[in-house]
Amino acid sequence: MTAPRYLSPLVRAVLRYIRAECGIVPVGLLAFAFRRSRQQIHNLVARAGITPGAGAELQDDLLRIAYQVDTGTKLTPLEWRRMSRLIEQEAADVLVRLIPRPKPNPELDRAMAELEATLKTQMQEWG
Repeated sequence: MTAPRYLSPLVRAVLRYIRAECGIVPVGLLAFAFRRSRQQIHNLVARAGITPGAGAELQDDLLRIAYQVDTGTKLTPLEWRRMSRLIEQEAADVLVRLIPRPKPNPELDRAMAELEATLKTQMQEWG
């Protein structure tokens, strides 16, 4: 499957949000997730003035301006709050898809259940 030629404004916003909030996520991983080159990812973020890892809350105005430029519309504060929540959720979904799922481990599950039961018992004895 080939990558779409252009990213939607929402996808661009999600990408910028991830870079702003999670600077530790390698650009190569994002390039893989969004099917773009590392340079394209860097350009999308740099053009918006986003500093990777500086925190999305601190760069909220830059994220908002970039989104408004991409869509060509001006958002009210209420509309931006709604859109920013959607962007955060989409970013979380992207990051969850990138994290490998652990293999089931019945021994670890049993040990954790025993530990939890022991802790509950001790908490009841102390309280």
